Amino acid sequence: MLEAIVAHGRSWDAHKLELEVWLDNVPAIALYASAGFEVEGFRREHYRRRDGSLRSVLLMARLLTAAPS
Repeated sequence: MLEAIVAHGRSWDAHKLELEVWLDNVPAIALYASAGFEVEGFRREHYRRRDGSLRSVLLMARLLTAAPS
């Protein structure tokens, strides 16, 4: 399914796909990395949960086209 999303992005001439993933979701991070996504950043304590605690996420992205020279 992930490759279908990549193909869809390419069909719309998108140059990049981005996603956010919880820091403790190690299987998802590994899946995205194996599909060519790279860590681009980190949002520290960005999302507030119902119990009031804050959660951080990794920002990951995959370039779909080569950067212009």
